[in-house]
Amino acid sequence: MTILHKRGADVILNGKRANRGIRQFIVGTGGAPGVLKLRLGSGFYRWKFVPVAYRNFTDSGKDRCH
Repeated sequence: MTILHKRGADVILNGKRANRGIRQFIVGTGGAPGVLKLRLGSGFYRWKFVPVAYRNFTDSGKDRCH
């Protein structure tokens, strides 16, 4: 059993992007509510961090992939 399984991980996202490095998403909400929304499409992906109520930090973007 891996440490991720022991700690109750549900999802692990990994990816590789040729030529320009690797994009990595680390969402460290410390157990507090918050969501990283990912939209995967044909040749692209989008992300948006949706903060908990009454918090204003957010991040979003779009990029191409194969």
